[in-house]
Amino acid sequence: MKKLPIGISDFKLLRKSECYYIDKSLLADEILESSGQVILLPRPRRFGKTMNLSMLHYFFERQGAEENKVLFDGLAIQKTATWTYQGQHSVVFISFKDVKSGTISKTFEGIQKLVADEFKRHDYLLNSPSLSDNEKAFFNSTIQGQASEIDLERSLKSLCKFLEKHHQQKVVLLLDEYDTPVHAAYSNGFFDEFMDFYRNFLSAGLKDNEHLLKGVVTGILRVAKESIFSGLNNPIIATVLDERFSDKFGLTQTEVEQLLSDYDMEDKVEGVRHWYNGYIFGENIIYNPWSLLNFVAEKAKSYKIYWVNTAQNTLIKDQMRFASVQVKKDFEQMMNGKPVLHTLQEHTSFDDLKAFRADALYCLLVFSGYLKAKFIEQKGRKRYFELSIPNEEVKTLYEDFMADWLGAGLSTERVNYLLEFLLEGEVEDFQLLLSEYVETAFSYFDLPKEISTKQEPEKLYHSFILGLLAQLSTTHDVRSNRESGFGRADVMIFPKDENDQRGYVLELKTVAKHKGEDLDIAIENALKQIDDKNYVSELKARKKTDIFKWALSFDGKETKVKLVREKA
Repeated sequence: MKKLPIGISDFKLLRKSECYYIDKSLLADEILESSGQVILLPRPRRFGKTMNLSMLHYFFERQGAEENKVLFDGLAIQKTATWTYQGQHSVVFISFKDVKSGTISKTFEGIQKLVADEFKRHDYLLNSPSLSDNEKAFFNSTIQGQASEIDLERSLKSLCKFLEKHHQQKVVLLLDEYDTPVHAAYSNGFFDEFMDFYRNFLSAGLKDNEHLLKGVVTGILRVAKESIFSGLNNPIIATVLDERFSDKFGLTQTEVEQLLSDYDMEDKVEGVRHWYNGYIFGENIIYNPWSLLNFVAEKAKSYKIYWVNTAQNTLIKDQMRFASVQVKKDFEQMMNGKPVLHTLQEHTSFDDLKAFRADALYCLLVFSGYLKAKFIEQKGRKRYFELSIPNEEVKTLYEDFMADWLGAGLSTERVNYLLEFLLEGEVEDFQLLLSEYVETAFSYFDLPKEISTKQEPEKLYHSFILGLLAQLSTTHDVRSNRESGFGRADVMIFPKDENDQRGYVLELKTVAKHKGEDLDIAIENALKQIDDKNYVSELKARKKTDIFKWALSFDGKETKVKLVREKA
């Protein structure tokens, strides 16, 4: 059996090493058939972006064309009319995947080095009679890393110009992971300053570049409102929501079945579907390639977490930390296996992320591979999608996020203890850990403008409790504001094990000091509401005979709990 290309992103190395290759060579055909001169292809990390651009590099590149030709032996692209383009064009190929420095000077230095290395790869142009002395001087200063910021801004277009002058052929420009330095700039506080340079740098290479045959750009997000791609000549922007190029990144069902068959793992089809499937690109069902290749390479007998452990997810964690109560309710619903209907825009504005807008968060999660989006309908300009957690691997990440998100200083172990005390009815221990949780978490969740704690104080505490309970999703159904009896209980918990006769209802109250209340009065009001509204009726309807009626009262960072246990 061929070894699997774990960690290999260079197409030539993969082919020369005789590694297993899932043929995506028809991407070159689709690129040339596309009407756009510039094509932006946002896809999640580790879904094959760098490998695909490397493949395009070796396909089009005129340098070493004969040597590169053998890399495509037996691949689908050889059977198309596009094969005549093999080795016919110069290529400018830069990957920004490692430009993630914490300062603007280091980021600028990193980009300057990438450009210098690409100029050096074409240093034969220094002897070209087609270039003027001034152009050669510019070329040489760029190789030496001495280009000014203004020179660097026009370096991509200049290199394309020099190559076309020398070879009398249009140039293919490949830019991989273009948004990595954008994320770093946003996370480290130099976004606006960096974008002043980066906008000019990219637009010079892509906008009105008469030297281009095609420009192909990959990243995770389509960055909007920063004008990076505004004004381009007929650009194609094919996101994960688009049908175009939808089978060229990630693995299709057919490819997965062939892979498992080739490695004698046909019995794992259902398991990998549950753990690593679940994405929809256009209308194609797509598997996570990184997780699947690692799983097969290990000949694993149990299913592991691979992909979600390969990034820090700082941007996503920051967004979820300050998410609104409605977003938290949405995640409660999705953790329980029920999709959420929401609009999606096909771009991400960092201004919207700064404002912690729900639509920006969902866009970020869909494009980053943390949510699945299924198109449902269009109303006017708005497109509505069913959002859901794509698979079991990603679900484990959300469970960890919830611990960080709403655990707020409690260790995972202590959160697990807290939930155990709740389920077992250990009142004193539950009270102790919940008090510790509220004490540490309250300032941590200083939510933005969407929620006013003065106007809706119970919602704030409600969201805290829901975040903790979301970690029960594998063993229990957790419902909030669900109709039962003569009203809506704050929280109801049903064990998924039908033999478990326990059922839980939680009612939360905040102290109304203007009414003379304290924690004890509020907690008695909560218990009275459970009884008066007959919230336990649904538990009894489900034949639950051991009912836990939990009342929780809150006053700032103080809390009190009380349990009444009823056996039918």
